[in-house]
Amino acid sequence: MTEAEYLAWDDVQELKHEFDGLRPVAMVGATADHDRIRSNLAFELHGRLRGGPCEPFGPDMRVPTGRGRYRYPDAVVTRTPVDGGSRDISAPVVIFEVLSESTYEVERGSKLVEYRSIPSLIRYVMLEQTVRMATVITRAGDIWSIDVLRSDETQTLPELGIEIPLPYLYIRTAAATDT
Repeated sequence: MTEAEYLAWDDVQELKHEFDGLRPVAMVGATADHDRIRSNLAFELHGRLRGGPCEPFGPDMRVPTGRGRYRYPDAVVTRTPVDGGSRDISAPVVIFEVLSESTYEVERGSKLVEYRSIPSLIRYVMLEQTVRMATVITRAGDIWSIDVLRSDETQTLPELGIEIPLPYLYIRTAAATDT
């Protein structure tokens, strides 16, 4: 399938499909804790970014990652205005993924490589599902660094002008009592 064929096809699908450059890949269902983390993240992002220059979006927005590939991250934040009819976030600043057992290797492997190729991206945050932990990949110029946040630590997002305590993302999950 070509990129143009994928985009035309994906726009009329009921279910989401990422595109690996060759074929559509169906998005798998999420667990309750995955959805809780994603919802808690959306709540925190919307509340903390309200009225500012950055805008958060949820898992129904596509992100073109270059080389004709498209992903649907759990959350994405952009500083660039997005047309109301668009399905794509072309200039993400921060991307969040909640890691799942079935997609763990993809999110830490090929998605990481693809996301790092996006010129506007400053930070990629991978949130564990079963423990309160985040792996944070950050760009400073041409240098990428890795940091791991655990338990009660706070995620600082200076490019957005906000901070989010990690425990806020795990409310009502099995990892909520993780210390």
